[in-house]
Amino acid sequence: MIRSISLHTYELDDVDIAVAEIREGLRDFPLSENTIGIIMCDPEYVESGVYGAICEALPFPLAGATTTTQAVGGEADILILTILVITSDDVFFETAITEDIKGNEILAPTRAAFEAARDKLPSEPKLVLLFPPMLAETAGDAYVEAFDELCPGVPQFGMPAISDSPAFDNCLTLYKGESSPAKMSFILLAGNLNPRFLISTLQDDDKMPFSGEITKSEGNIIHEINGVPTYEYIGKPLDTAELFTALKTYLS
Repeated sequence: MIRSISLHTYELDDVDIAVAEIREGLRDFPLSENTIGIIMCDPEYVESGVYGAICEALPFPLAGATTTTQAVGGEADILILTILVITSDDVFFETAITEDIKGNEILAPTRAAFEAARDKLPSEPKLVLLFPPMLAETAGDAYVEAFDELCPGVPQFGMPAISDSPAFDNCLTLYKGESSPAKMSFILLAGNLNPRFLISTLQDDDKMPFSGEITKSEGNIIHEINGVPTYEYIGKPLDTAELFTALKTYLS
């Protein structure tokens, strides 16, 4: 059986206050033999030292990535640090981090980290939680394909590191107090669990009344939208009247 609890802090500057708030959230939550934490935060928590201090203060490993605009406990904000604590007696967790990833060559820098983590588990992994870096030249499919080869058929779930920087130059993966713009952190789960995923999509009535169809692409590079070169499609003047007409129709 798995039990979990969500922890959070808004304290960005004072390390002692942030650690105390996280510890207080755990005070009445007993931990089982196997425990892991999935941590998400704005990059500023890494820069301020709060992220590292929390990793050092907790008695279980943390892995995750930087992100923006989280929701936890009925609250939503940008400058917030959250931890999803997962604990169990019969589900086992192993965290790992790869070497630096360059381009779409994911398998080589990932294999050693994966094998070391897998060998610590009592059985083969049943779920992989991935936190890959945000690299301009790297397609998301490359991460999935690498783990398909390392552990065929094992479900994968996760998200890339992101930030609100226009250049995406401070997207960091997180692992036991370490942060990196080029490494991938991940968690392997084994034991008494049977993962399943629920997928939903917006109904046509709930979709915005205008869209573009990608008509030519290569990996993660979009070459054409609606048959028009991407830079022309994105850079074309906005027809304000057409936009307001479409929105009025959508909202009526």
